[in-house]
Amino acid sequence: AYINSGVIIKDCLTSESTIEVLNYEGGATTVEGLEAGGIVAYVSTGKILNCKVLNTKISAGGMKCGGIAASADTDVKIENCYVDEKTDLESGKNCNGGIIGWIQTKNAKPIVINNCVSKCKQTATSAVGGIVGYADAKATRGYLLVINCATIGSELTGTAEGDNDCGGLIGRSGTTSGGDPIFL
Repeated sequence: AYINSGVIIKDCLTSESTIEVLNYEGGATTVEGLEAGGIVAYVSTGKILNCKVLNTKISAGGMKCGGIAASADTDVKIENCYVDEKTDLESGKNCNGGIIGWIQTKNAKPIVINNCVSKCKQTATSAVGGIVGYADAKATRGYLLVINCATIGSELTGTAEGDNDCGGLIGRSGTTSGGDPIFL
């Protein structure tokens, strides 16, 4: 699902499920399954509140895999969400996060992750983070706030040789074109 324009998702549960985005191969083109999330694939200008993902396998053939959302940008709030220890996240490439796989801050609007807990097992080539897999701050003054969040008992695995970038809260962060910092 692609969530945009102020949508609020509240008090939702995904349990004992399999969410899998596979690669498509046709002719000379391969299109890789890009995003898989426990609640949504992509969120922009919206809120996800009080949601849980329990005993679920989430798999993206390409990149961007998250326990709650695969990716997020611009004015997003994720609050009071939980991903349990029986949930497995697996990305064929990178950007794997217990709460959000990939974020990009832009348009002077924050992405706020508040009071969230991840206990899941995660595997990707690189950019594996207990809360956020990859955080990219753009030059347009957006920023990320991670407040009162925890990764507890998680197993985070980067499979690439040399460039794994695994972290308890954020796997990899960076700025493009002089973006603002990320606040924890």
